[in-house]
Amino acid sequence: MLSSEKKALFSIERPLLHLTHSSGKIYEACGVWDGFTTLLANELGDRDVIYFDENEEAEFVIDYDLPITPYRAPRLFINKHKRCFLSASEALFPKISHTKTVTLYDSWANVDGITDKIDKFDRIAASQVVVFQDEGIEHPRIVYRDFPATLLWGVLRQHVHTGSAVGVYFGDEPAFYFFNKRRANRIFSFGKIRFEATRKVVDRFKERYPDRFEAFMRQNGFLDKAAVLMDLDLTRFNELALEFGGKGGVSVDCRIDEERFDYSSFYASMMSFILADTSPKLLAYSVYESLGEFMSQQAVEVLRKTKAEAIVLAGRHCTNSPFMSRFIRNYPNILLSIEYPVDDEGVFAGV
Repeated sequence: MLSSEKKALFSIERPLLHLTHSSGKIYEACGVWDGFTTLLANELGDRDVIYFDENEEAEFVIDYDLPITPYRAPRLFINKHKRCFLSASEALFPKISHTKTVTLYDSWANVDGITDKIDKFDRIAASQVVVFQDEGIEHPRIVYRDFPATLLWGVLRQHVHTGSAVGVYFGDEPAFYFFNKRRANRIFSFGKIRFEATRKVVDRFKERYPDRFEAFMRQNGFLDKAAVLMDLDLTRFNELALEFGGKGGVSVDCRIDEERFDYSSFYASMMSFILADTSPKLLAYSVYESLGEFMSQQAVEVLRKTKAEAIVLAGRHCTNSPFMSRFIRNYPNILLSIEYPVDDEGVFAGV
């Protein structure tokens, strides 16, 4: 290896590798182990070789005694002048928290003012534990908190915003909140998914795409169901929305019916476009664009009626460029998470 290649390989950026075996076979995108890089560099010294484990039938295997944590690089979402971190940005942790309240969420914990993976703490002792879901723990005093409200509180605290605000949570069950001083009131929620297969377009879709329809009925996630209608997973659905190069999409039905989001109209509208052989890129883009328009209109209407001073946005689905572009077109000065990823882990800042 050239000396310049060694410097690049062992730099803090931890580049991806394209390794060529002696047989001539190329192994692409082999990441350098986090925490093991320095040890490996020291062992190599001036020798012009590098060892790697191809995770199959390797001719040799590197063994070590140190526990290795796989590295996942931070991902930064940028849309025009708005930016925030995406989830799974483990490089942001551990973090010092403003509260010493012991809080648990999934595989994360806040203990003694430190937020990190729960397995990083040897022992956790507390007079009470704050949770947002059933964590499967036994404790005499467990306090349950509203996850979206606490997550949005965290964003407001990061911006040191103490006035009133409208909160928009765009997770699997989108919801709207009004914040005033120390109170958070849920004013509207999409609610649990209710789909009524009573329209003719649904019958036509079921007849033409029976497998898709069955998969759609089995799926539970709001946008996961939308992706299944197009025979996609949610990751590819998001990618298609980003790949669309047009100036505007079609209008997917987004409306309120009986104080709930009308899921039946939303999915039936998608089915009609699929039956009309609408471009998948156009339809994926249009879903997010229509939701961005609908949710921003609702938020701005609440803002005007309540005379709130800000709109705060959080939730894993908001990091989609078509959605964000349409949302901020109606209200440019939204508040997004600064220190934490925009969805799950940011909940600790709001406790």
